[in-house]
Amino acid sequence: MVNSEHRMKKLLLALALLSVQLAAWCQAPVSGNAASAKAQRVSPFAGYVGDWVAVLDGKVWLLLELELHGEQLTGWLTHSRDIEMNDEGGLRSASEEKVKEAITEAVVNPDGLLLTVRYADAKQFDHYVMKLNATGDAAELKMAGMTMPPGMPKPKPWTLTKFPGSNEPKAR
Repeated sequence: MVNSEHRMKKLLLALALLSVQLAAWCQAPVSGNAASAKAQRVSPFAGYVGDWVAVLDGKVWLLLELELHGEQLTGWLTHSRDIEMNDEGGLRSASEEKVKEAITEAVVNPDGLLLTVRYADAKQFDHYVMKLNATGDAAELKMAGMTMPPGMPKPKPWTLTKFPGSNEPKAR
């Protein structure tokens, strides 16, 4: 009787140890797959998502709205219809009247984010390059591949500030 009781205790102890090890083994990630799967799901567009504004004399003259839909970045570029630059290419003035352009393509490249926008009332396309700062709360936006009229200086990049909390999903 003592011998069978002793064997029963050994069996229960072995079973308890085995179930603890089995539970730990079942919960452990398989050779980094869980961490790498999460890392792979981050879109290259993630840092660009949100609402970005450029301000001149205390007024917003440019609004860049970027949203991620699956693996595609979409949005709108709303800006002053007429802008005037100084001799160095800096922004001097911006009109109150605004135009809204659809973003038709967004591609991440070594220079930043290449945006293609289309005017709402024409078939004309423009290209811009957006480059994030190190912290991701500001960026520069510059015209790309656009010819300037004679005598007009090449525009300097415009400073954009990310609107706080704007990279959260928007209610529809």
